[in-house]
Amino acid sequence: MRGILGGSLLLALMERLVNRGASAIVTFAMALFVSPAAAGAYAFGVLALTFAQGVGEAVLRQIGVAAWRYEGGGAQLRRLSRIIAWSGGAFVLGAITLAWALGLYGFGPFLLLTPFAAVAVIQGLFAPAITLAQYHGRWSRLTRVQSIGGVLSLVVAVPLLPFGGIASAVLQTVVSETVFAVWAGRGARVPTPDRGRADVLRGFYVPTAVSNLFGWFAGQSDRLLVTILAGAGPLGLLSLALAVSRTATDAVLSGILNLLRSRLAAAGSDEERSRSFTHVVARAMAIAAALQVFVTVLSFWPLPLLLHSEWDPALHVVPLLAVYGVPAAAAYSASAAMIDAGRAKDLRVVNVVSLLFAAVEGVVLSFSLPLGAGVSAVGTLVLTWMQLLLVRQELPRAARNRVLLASVAASLFGVVVYALSSLLGG
Repeated sequence: MRGILGGSLLLALMERLVNRGASAIVTFAMALFVSPAAAGAYAFGVLALTFAQGVGEAVLRQIGVAAWRYEGGGAQLRRLSRIIAWSGGAFVLGAITLAWALGLYGFGPFLLLTPFAAVAVIQGLFAPAITLAQYHGRWSRLTRVQSIGGVLSLVVAVPLLPFGGIASAVLQTVVSETVFAVWAGRGARVPTPDRGRADVLRGFYVPTAVSNLFGWFAGQSDRLLVTILAGAGPLGLLSLALAVSRTATDAVLSGILNLLRSRLAAAGSDEERSRSFTHVVARAMAIAAALQVFVTVLSFWPLPLLLHSEWDPALHVVPLLAVYGVPAAAAYSASAAMIDAGRAKDLRVVNVVSLLFAAVEGVVLSFSLPLGAGVSAVGTLVLTWMQLLLVRQELPRAARNRVLLASVAASLFGVVVYALSSLLGG
């Protein structure tokens, strides 16, 4: 694996994989002891937290490496982090309160979900320090701290699952994210700016946050619409299906993109940017393809043997949902490259189309998981093609063609596996 990735890339993806992996383990373990409806209540809490992260802490981590290079950028970043932290916590608390008031879950689950608001506050306050560690390429420290937090959270939460249910899952998130946020960036030196002044809020934060906002709705509106149209039970099924099919891939892509942003920010020429971009995209897609096969196998064995039959509909659509990994590796990398080049506004059309596909997908998923998963696969291919057209400078034509061929092949693999399993199962 190290030979394929290179040391820095391996450490960068491991930093995210440990975090997402711990969360996935708890999600799977929780499914052994709770119903889809209870899992759906927990999933809504995660949904609210990811929104706050997407337009807050995640944006700071995306723009932080570049912001530290500008005169006054660090001060602006810290000021933004305080605003984001407290507004994010307020949003999470308000969202889970509203869901309780509307009857999505009872008062007990509402109380158990409230610690997610504290997670949003902590992540926002400590985000600048983490971006400093990324700026200096301290991936080994980030990975080490993430590993400590992930293992500690599992040690604390997993033994409590048979008795605590979703409370244990919430505890795992709190422990893991707090340990990482507080300790990962400690000791990182503030760099000397090598560029003039820049408006970090308008030039970096706002366009990136808008892009992430569209991205969140594109990636999470399926869960949101399923919550509204179908309730907590179907949301629980969808959440498990997505956890199995996409958690590992999302973690890997998140880590790879962190490294890609760092390399693009340090690139001294357009040729070097293109070389770094092409190198990272190729490896990201190779890893995503391997993970697609892996999670597809998991959906047939051993997960069906471990989970109650009420979870079978979720496992059945994993091969279809997993096809998104390969094209997403290219699409997310393209977005990162455009944001780094100051061309985030060019993503507006892609964001709108993505949002439309997500809305259709969410409505269809509310009535049929397989059909909704099919809409998701088609939408991912279309969006990848659109974004490849926007990075013609960074990605040569031959490489773009390989990306499209690999994306189509991954989609065909998922469809064939799903069709065969349906025929044999029937």
